[in-house]
Amino acid sequence: MESIKTAKHSSGDSGITCVGGRVDSSSEGGRPEQKRATMQLAKSHALVDFTGTLDEAQAALGYAAVAAQSVASEYAALRDVADCLIWMQRQIFQAGTILLGAAAADAAPNHPWDKLLADIEERNEHFAPAAAAQGFILPGGSELAARIELARTAIRRLERSYCANFQHMDALPVFNRLSTLAFTLARYSNETQKVNETLL
Repeated sequence: MESIKTAKHSSGDSGITCVGGRVDSSSEGGRPEQKRATMQLAKSHALVDFTGTLDEAQAALGYAAVAAQSVASEYAALRDVADCLIWMQRQIFQAGTILLGAAAADAAPNHPWDKLLADIEERNEHFAPAAAAQGFILPGGSELAARIELARTAIRRLERSYCANFQHMDALPVFNRLSTLAFTLARYSNETQKVNETLL
């Protein structure tokens, strides 16, 4: 089974970008081998847009994590929120390298997502608010929750970009559940800080 270790993205002023990854595979003798898979694409290419959306989602999560760290001295429970947001950054990066590496190799990614989905669900359950919302919640409340909601919309955009660029939908639940986790973290953050949310 193949897995991607790292991805390389480089760009210049020519309007062309190199997108791809390093693929680990097994040789005929069963020994691990590393192969590189890259492709030269115009910066207007949809896969380059997907790569940029990966970056946006990771940056938005980092922006939220900084806010969580800044209030963790007052609300100790929010240290776990900061850690979870950074964990989400890593999962999005790793998922992106798997998908882009497979695209560069012109192959469907043969990657088991079940373990990651179980880890996401465990975190959703851990941070679930004590009280369920009784209506549609307007994004906001605390600054931390607002930043997490912004990250959630970036992950949703990543989910749509994935659907537009890949025929296989194996990783779709990953992005979907990560956006749900962001929603859960925003609710938990407001609840922890005792900030009222606006319902419609």
